[in-house]
Amino acid sequence: MNFQFCLKGTPIDQNEAAALMTATRGASKKPLNIELSNLLDFNTVDSKKLFELAVENNNQALASLAWKVSVDQKQQLPQLHKVISPKSVRVTPVHKNHDVVELIDKMVQSTAYPFVGAAMILKAASDKEWITLRETALTFANSMWVMPTISRNSRFFRGLAMENGKLTTLNQSAGVPRRMTFHVSPIYLSLREGLVFCTKEGLVEQRQMHSTGCTDKERVVSKSISKMKRMYYKVRLTAKGRELCGHWGDMEHYITQQFSHQLDRAS
Repeated sequence: MNFQFCLKGTPIDQNEAAALMTATRGASKKPLNIELSNLLDFNTVDSKKLFELAVENNNQALASLAWKVSVDQKQQLPQLHKVISPKSVRVTPVHKNHDVVELIDKMVQSTAYPFVGAAMILKAASDKEWITLRETALTFANSMWVMPTISRNSRFFRGLAMENGKLTTLNQSAGVPRRMTFHVSPIYLSLREGLVFCTKEGLVEQRQMHSTGCTDKERVVSKSISKMKRMYYKVRLTAKGRELCGHWGDMEHYITQQFSHQLDRAS
């Protein structure tokens, strides 16, 4: 979409409009508010494309916006109203099983980054009591790196670098710009939004943790980094999460397929 400024019906370009406003006496210095919901039909917004743009531009805020748009679109769908019978009805455990099966169907039918991240979290957490997003990313990245069927140009390898024979996370430093780091990489964005999905659906529980210094104890870091404090989260499966993992037999195949298909344009 292109914005067209007009002056009494005559089109002018953006620079002319900005210059005109700057030269106007008494003009407010505050930015003009443009309410996009009045201009756009959000039911037609492609949230998947928006998330892909966020990944390409390493933009966490845009990734969160894409997920919010996706959730808002689902909430706007017409809801079916249940007819309540006057007679009491016995509820059996099959309804709970049906719930997790519906979630699996929803995930396997999509290649959206949040669902790929959610699958990685669920699989990693099914093998370990408490896991972090960083541990999850490195577990899968190192596992996929040695698979001959997966290209080294997979987007999910961005933000990682080979060190001492294994992939590790890239952190911002003098020689590493922020756009190349782990915390704006496709795999991290996927896991972060996947965690939002898992938490919302009651599949995992979180525990807030704090650490000081570099997370990789084998790495030599500067004094400033060694004293840096940060907050992170550990997650583990809930009973519902364990139930979902028990029903999803080919979860790892789904994850492998996403690593294989998500290639950088340069490839």
